[in-house]
Order: sequence, then structure tokens, then C-alpha cells
Amino acid sequence: MDLKQLEEEIDYLKERIANLEREKLNRTIPREVKVPFEVEVPDDIETYYTINTRGELQILSFYTRLIQEELYKRGEAFEISDNALLNNKEKILLKKLEDWAEEHNGDWYPDWEDCDDKFYIAYHHGLGWFKVCSDMRVNSFNKLPYFKSNELALEFIEEFGDEIKEVLC
Repeated sequence: MDLKQLEEEIDYLKERIANLEREKLNRTIPREVKVPFEVEVPDDIETYYTINTRGELQILSFYTRLIQEELYKRGEAFEISDNALLNNKEKILLKKLEDWAEEHNGDWYPDWEDCDDKFYIAYHHGLGWFKVCSDMRVNSFNKLPYFKSNELALEFIEEFGDEIKEVLC
């Protein structure tokens, strides 16, 4: 081996030692392992309520433990029977509102890539009134649908305002 080869071998070994030291350090430093959040099912889940496929209030003890857990994870199990009934009423209303908006918006759907306004409604609890708002590129993750025009949003409020207040507010 000539001098140049020895120098190359030394450089290679220095690099290898540095890599091994980094690996050793990574293994000795305790790292906090991030555990993904999971929904915890309550121990007394069988005392909770749901709405069955016929739209009737049902206690979860009627179902197997596996089904009880799945209903809970999907947000379909409620500790208080009134909450199950209210949730059912809300779902029925939201479906009706979605269908109305789909019919009246026609083939329009909010395109968040363009700069056209998308209209939605908001409710002011202190004053007790609805307001039409608009955004171009900000999706507020509303429960209620977006509309292609201000006029359509106002028509929606006129048609469903009282029901929305009763069930969602």
C-alpha cells in the first residue's frame, strides 16, 4: 500500500468511526415515542344509548361488546338518551339541508383552488340572527353547506332558519 492509499483508508475509517459514534449516540439518547391518539371506550359502555336502524332509541347492552365499541368510536353512542335523540334529529336535518343545497346549487361545488366566493351562513348567538359570510380560499369546516351565491344562502336561511336554530344552536 502506498501513502495515498493509506491516507484514503484513514479517511474512510474516520468517516466510519464518526457514523458509528452518531449511531451509538442515537441509541443511548432516550427518545419520546409519539403514540397516536386513540379513542378510549368507557368501561360502562353497555349503559350508553344509540339510535338503531329503525330510528328508535336503543340501549347498547342490546349489542355485543364489539358493536358497542364501534358505535362509540363512530360517535353513535351517548351516555344520555336525550343526546342520542338530539344527534339523530341533527343528522336528519343535516341530510335534508345537504339535499336542498345540492339541488339548488346544481352542478356547482366549492373549488378551493379558485378565487371565487363561496357563501355560507353563520349564527350570532348574542343577537339571535343569521348572517351570510363568504370565503374564497378558507374552508371553515362548517356543518352546513356552501352556496354558489349570496341570494341562495339567504333563501336557505329563510327556508330553514327556525329548524337550524332549534336543532343546531
